[in-house]
Amino acid sequence: FFQMSSLERMVISDGDDETSQSRIRRRKLGDGCYHVLLDVGANIGIHARFLYEPDRYPDSMTSVAAFAEKFGSQRDNRDYCVFAFEPNPKFEQRHLDLENAYNAMGWRYT
Repeated sequence: FFQMSSLERMVISDGDDETSQSRIRRRKLGDGCYHVLLDVGANIGIHARFLYEPDRYPDSMTSVAAFAEKFGSQRDNRDYCVFAFEPNPKFEQRHLDLENAYNAMGWRYT
């Protein structure tokens, strides 16, 4: 027996209360993401930081400018999801720390 938490399920309805046929499905990591950044080979997660915290990197010549050009300099970080892939176990704790810190601010980093 497997029970899903409220965060892992969504009820989908056709909108008619009397004839509504609902089903439950598992929530996927990308559900609700308006923009997605895939950081493949994320190393220490700096590209996510360029996206989420550009003011901390005024000397960045490329990434911060590219994100500002593509997404604007005034943006709501809750509209973005970052999926960071890093095979080096040396950086695992750093990514967990970033995930916890960003999730606490309502930003999605996985």
